[in-house]
Order: sequence, then C-alpha cells, then structure tokens
Amino acid sequence: CWQAAALQAQFGSGGESMLLSLCAALASAEHAAERVSSALTATEPPRGSSTKEGYYPLIVIKGERHTGTNFITNVLENSFGSGIRVLGGASDPDPMISCNPFEREPPLTYCCWKHGYASTFCHGFQSPDLPALPAGAVASLPPHVFLVRSPYPWLLSMHDEPYDYDGDLTFNFSQFIRAPFSYVPRDYQGSSLADKPDYHANPIQLWNAKMRSYLQFESDVHSKDELDVHSKDRAIVARLTHETLFDIKSLTKSLAPLLNISADVKDTVIEYPPFAKYNNKFGDTFSKADFQEAKQYEVEQRWLDLLSQEDLDFINMELEGTVVEQVGLQVVLEAKGTKPVPQQSRRRRLQRSEHMRMLRLLDDSDLMSRAVRNREERRVHQKREQQGGG
Repeated sequence: CWQAAALQAQFGSGGESMLLSLCAALASAEHAAERVSSALTATEPPRGSSTKEGYYPLIVIKGERHTGTNFITNVLENSFGSGIRVLGGASDPDPMISCNPFEREPPLTYCCWKHGYASTFCHGFQSPDLPALPAGAVASLPPHVFLVRSPYPWLLSMHDEPYDYDGDLTFNFSQFIRAPFSYVPRDYQGSSLADKPDYHANPIQLWNAKMRSYLQFESDVHSKDELDVHSKDRAIVARLTHETLFDIKSLTKSLAPLLNISADVKDTVIEYPPFAKYNNKFGDTFSKADFQEAKQYEVEQRWLDLLSQEDLDFINMELEGTVVEQVGLQVVLEAKGTKPVPQQSRRRRLQRSEHMRMLRLLDDSDLMSRAVRNREERRVHQKREQQGGG
C-alpha cells in the first residue's frame, strides 16, 4: 500500500486494522484494473500507448547512471516517431502499462528501472494483452538497447553525483572507489525492496555486475538452434558504447537491429534530436555546445588527466578484463600522471568544468546537483571551522 505511511500518520496506531483493510481493497482494485487492461480491445487502448492495431512496440533501455540513457531515449523517440515507445521516455506516459515492477521480479533486478539489471525473468515486460505467466523465463521479450560506458569516466561521474547511493558523500575519489557501494532506486523506495539494497564491495564491482547481466541476457535470448532457419531469438538486442553516441554513423550501425521490430519502422533514419541553445534534458532539448564539449572529453580521453596511476591500478585490479573486452571497451593501463592533479589548479578547474558539462548533458537524475551541493556545503563548513579554529 503506497500511502500506508501517510494513512498511519493520519489515523494513528489505533487505525491499523482499518489501514490493512484499505490496503487489501486497494490491492484488489489494482488486480481488477490489471485484468481490465488485459481484456482491452482495439477500440479501448491505454492512453498514449497503442494504435488501432494494438500496442506500440516497446523498446527497453538498459544503461547505468551517467551513461547517456536520456540522450539515447531522445534519439530513439526522435527517429522512430510515434511508432514506438521507449521505457521511461516521453513516449511511455504510463510505465505501469509497459512494466509491472513487482510481478515475480527477481530480487534486486529492478526490471522496470532503466539503470537496473537485464534479465529474461522480467515478466513485467509482458504485453498486458497476454495472460499472466507462471514463474520462469519469459518466452518473448521486447527489444533491448544496452548502453555501456568505459568504467574510468563512469566512476568519475558516479563520484561527482552518485544518486541513489547511501554511502558517504564526502569521500574523495580515491576513497570512493575503494568503499562499499549500495543503493535502492528511488522508484523502489517505499516498496518491499526498500530495506534490501543492492550491495557491492565497491562501485567497480557494481559496473562488473551490470555488464555481466547485459552479456548474459544477450546469450540467453539468442537462438541456440543454428540449423533451424525458422528459429528466432527471444528478443532483438542492440548494444552500443558511450562513445558511439557522438558519431551518427556509428550510432546508426549499432541501432540497426531495431529496424527489424516491424515493417513500419524498417526504413527509419537515425537522427539526433534538435539541438538548442541551452541544455534542458528533462524538456528534451540538448545544447550543441555542451554536446561538443562532452564529445571531446570522452573521445580524447580527457578524463585520464583526473586519475592517478595508483587509482587506475586499483580500478584495473577490480575490473573483470574479459567483461570489459566483451562489451566492446578497452582496459587503460597508464595514467598521465602519478599523482592526482591539485584540486585548485587552473588545469583542474578547466577539467572539472568540462566534466560538469558532461554531467549536465548525460546525467539521468533530477536530483543531480543535490549530492554535489551537499558535498560542497560540507567542504565550506569544514573550511570555516578550520579558519575559525586558526
């Protein structure tokens, strides 16, 4: 019952039985609504979710935080138009139509979260036209797009803004990559999963785990019968690296499998969304200037200036090298310096400025600045205390 806390606060502990009854009634109503949606006809489609012939094809985006999932969502919606839905995008106004997050979902998979794990057991992606399935792997899944980013700049971005992270926000980068990383997506907070965070020994292990899930999904959905020409994969899959976002030709090639979704989209031309003067990613606009800055930061590996050799060696020690290669990325062995660049140097300020442009373009949280703001406030407070004590 999503409003349980509010109701209990209103009626007090004495209203516990009434609260339980109300929750049961709400649950019953939700199940009834589910059955109604399963029986919807072509003349009664969910709002914004289907055509006269049936439901719009759904594309599932999976990518970690700070990989560019908002941008690729806009690319897909701009290119394919109204013929598709992208999970969590403007074309998918009611995610509960596309994904039931608590329908036999594997623990800590976060099926309906674009930053969650990939799994063939995500029953929530079944069309509401179909009857509920028993527990187990799903026979047919919607197309999936996996977006992967090099772990090195990804870790820098996660340190700058590790949203949904329940660790210490005052850690410097060296401390951050060596500390445990656990989180509960805010979309799942308030659910039965809220007290069961996804825990990893460090954020590098989180990156490994997410990449493994993508690779396992690709393997699981691929048809094992090479001799049967009529056998089909259980899902269309497109995987692209973060750098691919900055080259329209490479992006078009990586997204080519999606043209097989239906005959209606086979001639789709992949295009960038219109660029604007300023970034407003939640308003579906992106700045050309920030896009170019982000491209230089990524393609020219400017992030390498922000890593010490000691930190780079630790990252590589924790990375699963075969996984890095399997997702189309490279292991970087040498930093440009043995020590971190001083925080207040001119070069450091320029690098940080470029890095923040990257975050503004590609960050996927409306809470982006909160962690950064809190960290800066702590630093200012500590500095004042030190000055006062001196």
